[in-house]
Amino acid sequence: MNFELTWSQEYEIGHPVIDQQHAKLFELYNMIAEAFSAGLGHEVVAPALRELVAYTRYHFAEEEALMERLGCRHIITHRREHRRLITEVSALAADFADGQPVLLYELLSLVKNWLSDHILSEDMKLRELMEAW
Repeated sequence: MNFELTWSQEYEIGHPVIDQQHAKLFELYNMIAEAFSAGLGHEVVAPALRELVAYTRYHFAEEEALMERLGCRHIITHRREHRRLITEVSALAADFADGQPVLLYELLSLVKNWLSDHILSEDMKLRELMEAW
């Protein structure tokens, strides 16, 4: 399976900071996918996973602050989705770091699908809000 996730204009919501952060999430994800595909070990993948989780937390806080400023009606649902992903990915990353058996294939699939689906569906609502603002 191809794990690469290519950033393109299709994912841009029209806010330079959020778009830059989304592109960075793609970059971090691709670092992990490349390390996994190359068969690199725990010493490369574990720190990359920690960085992905930390940056995702930072990005979610920024995105939620923007949503609050824009008066987004869907912020509670959006925030709930953010928390769910952080919980799932953090647990898998912690297990991996502790040497527990973790299927990186499963983790990569989860993050890849969530990144692309969430941006294209939920985050695009921010574009609509910004255009109406």
